[in-house]
Amino acid sequence: MTKPLLLLDVDGVLCPFGMMNEPEGFRYATIKDDVGIGVWVSDANADRIHRLMDTFEIHWCTGWLDGANQHIAPLHGLPDFPVCPINRYDRSVHWKWSAIQAYVGDRSYAFVDDDIHPQTAREMNQQTIPCLWVPVKCSVGLTDSHVEQLETWAASLYTPANADVS
Repeated sequence: MTKPLLLLDVDGVLCPFGMMNEPEGFRYATIKDDVGIGVWVSDANADRIHRLMDTFEIHWCTGWLDGANQHIAPLHGLPDFPVCPINRYDRSVHWKWSAIQAYVGDRSYAFVDDDIHPQTAREMNQQTIPCLWVPVKCSVGLTDSHVEQLETWAASLYTPANADVS
């Protein structure tokens, strides 16, 4: 069986924002000195993504587009990931919904973003295509609990009827 997709946002997921103080376990990395753009990064998040690579085929689903490969992946020791092209603002379910729908087709997928309302997650998780929308708090970012939730969901996709037989 093919690994499910993991569509991963950057801001608020790998790189939290909106905190009153420096987040514990994070360091500030300047991306563009000329304009003073920087992000909070952590080795723990790098470890979490490496762990998820065993279970998922990871793709960026972010407004950073390929900038995630240029700037964010190196800060986390990650390889380049394919990029879900987000080229317009969707006002229906979620602003990335039409891009996600076109990109995943009929593949199982999980989507992790800080801009998912809990009600939207409940509704989207009822699709006929197996999917899991995981809301993340932007000031906290990805946690071990999110990783466990994702791994548990992915494991639920593997049943004797669809498991690879060697």
